[in-house]
Amino acid sequence: MRIAFFTETYYPTPDGVSHYLHEVKRGLEARGHEVFVFTLTGQLERNVVRPLSVPMFWYRQYRWPVNFFPFILYKKMKDVNPDVIHIHDPFYMGGTLGYRLARELRRPIVATFHTDFSKMMDAVSLPMKETLFRISWRYNMYLYRRCDAVLAPSPKAAELLRSNGAGNVRVLPLFTDLSRFTWCRRESVRPFWLISGG
Repeated sequence: MRIAFFTETYYPTPDGVSHYLHEVKRGLEARGHEVFVFTLTGQLERNVVRPLSVPMFWYRQYRWPVNFFPFILYKKMKDVNPDVIHIHDPFYMGGTLGYRLARELRRPIVATFHTDFSKMMDAVSLPMKETLFRISWRYNMYLYRRCDAVLAPSPKAAELLRSNGAGNVRVLPLFTDLSRFTWCRRESVRPFWLISGG
């Protein structure tokens, strides 16, 4: 199967989504699938396509596209001719290009809910952030309502999506490569206390 991931961020950008997608891409390829990643950040590797972009002002590890109407990039996307389009963000790559491509090619659209924007607003320093987050959340839900399937990492996330009108929500916990971890028995464990001031 040919699978196209659409994401703003890809490995080794320092965030959970970028590293997770890198691992999932490797796992799917090991099972014989062909995975293409269309992204604004990250390293160029096999089947990773990254258009020209510039760093964001506030968070330089993330990037803005230089060309908001990327005809050459869009042709590359169509040439890939994926069987499934998997959107990993609701913004430029996923919510605009990935969604548009799926509609034009009449391919199934799957979206993964990675980030609850309402929970990260306090950690972000942007002007007019309340308005930006409110608009982002509404657009996010608008997109999810139009997808064939929306994957949620937990029952609580699925409940949040359903309560905001998203249909076809399925719980799919995030994958973990267990070969990267080693279990061992510890004979003596000394307890410790975490004390929070406040």
